[in-house]
Amino acid sequence: MKKPDYLVLNKPQKYPWNIASGYWGNYLIENELDDFQKQRRDEWLKNIFRLSRTKLNEFISNNFRNSEDKTLIKNLLKEHGIFVETFFIKSIKDRIISECGKHDFAVSEFQNILSEAWGYDVKVRDKFDMVYRISYHIYEQEVLISLCDSQIFHDLLNWYENYKEYVLCKLCRSNFRIIDLPEWVYLGSNGCKECCFCCKVLMSPNKKELYELIPLFISKCGFIPDSKASPVNISFTSRIQKGKLIDVFRAYANMGGIKHVKSKFGSWFKALVITKTLPNGVLITPRGIRCIASDGHVCHSIEEQYIDNWLTNHKIKHEREPFYPKHFIYNPSGKRRADWIINGKYIEYFGLSGDKIYDRKVEEKLLLLAENKIDYIAIYPANLSGLSTVFKDFL
Repeated sequence: MKKPDYLVLNKPQKYPWNIASGYWGNYLIENELDDFQKQRRDEWLKNIFRLSRTKLNEFISNNFRNSEDKTLIKNLLKEHGIFVETFFIKSIKDRIISECGKHDFAVSEFQNILSEAWGYDVKVRDKFDMVYRISYHIYEQEVLISLCDSQIFHDLLNWYENYKEYVLCKLCRSNFRIIDLPEWVYLGSNGCKECCFCCKVLMSPNKKELYELIPLFISKCGFIPDSKASPVNISFTSRIQKGKLIDVFRAYANMGGIKHVKSKFGSWFKALVITKTLPNGVLITPRGIRCIASDGHVCHSIEEQYIDNWLTNHKIKHEREPFYPKHFIYNPSGKRRADWIINGKYIEYFGLSGDKIYDRKVEEKLLLLAENKIDYIAIYPANLSGLSTVFKDFL
C-alpha cells in the first residue's frame, strides 16, 4: 500500500511570510514583525493617508465607495482578521464592475487621475485592471479608517490573540497556528480554522474501494461536487457548512482526492456514472455530459440542472440561454448567452469562481451587463443553498 500523501501543503509556513501582501509591507498589525517590516508597514499606512487627500480618492469615493463598506470590513476583520484583504475585495468587485460599466468611465481618464495621485505615470491595462485598482484603493481606505477605530482595532487584535496560539488539527492531530496558514489556503478553504492542510492523509484506494468511497464523499458534501473540487477551492468549500468541513476533507482524503479518482476511472464524471451517484437526467453522450432538467432544458452542469429544476418546482417561468445584445468588446459576435432570463431579468450562474480564466469571462459578462444597463442576478456556489432568497422577487 502506498504511503499517504499530503492533503495540500508538504510543509507549514510561518507568519508574517505567509501573507502575500506582506511582500509590499501591507501588514494590518505590528505583532511579530521585525523592525524592517514595521517600517514598511508605517510607510504603507502613511501612503494610504496621503492618497486619501488626492483627487483619486475623491473620484473613487464619489463614484464607487458605499456606506456599507465600513460595516463589511468590520465584520470581515472580526471573522478573518489578517486575511481580510481578499475577502473584502472579492465582496465588492461585482459592484465595482457594475459601476464601471454603468458610467462608462474611460480607462485613460482613470489612468491620468491615478498617475497624478501616485506622482508618476501608471499604466492601466484595461477595465479589468481599473476595477482591481479601484477595489484595492477602497480596501486600503477602509483599512485606514478601521485601524483608527478603537473598537474595530480591538476586535482585530482579539482575532490575532485567539489565532496566534497553537491548536490541534482536527484532521491529523498536529499542532499548528491559524495565522501561519498561507493566504491562498485560508481563502480557498473559505476561512477554515480547523485544519493545518499539511495532513499526511491522502490515501490511494484501489478501484474496488472507490465504489464505496466516492458515494460516501458525496454524502458528506450533501451535493455532487464538480471535477475541480478540493479543500482549497472556494467554489467547493463555500457550499459546505463550516461544521462539516473536516468530515468532508476526511472523506476527500480517504477517496484519494479527485485527481486520484480520475486516474482510476478516466474522469470524475465517469466515476460518478460507474458508481451510480449521478442524479436523474444526467447523460453521458459521445459529445460529453448532458444534464436534462425536469422541464427538458439542457444544462451544462449538475448545478445548472439543480437551479433549473428549482425554478420549475417553484413555478417560476424561465427561458434558457437567451442571447446578449452585441457589444464591440465583450460580445462582438452577438453569440454570448446568459444562463436564463426571467421576466426580462438575466440570470447567470458563476460556478467556477477562483479560476483565473473563468473569472476573466465572468468580469467580461458583468461589464457587458452593466454597459448595456441590463438587469441581472448573479448566482455563486455559496448561494445554491439559499435560492429562495436569490429568487424572492419571483416567488
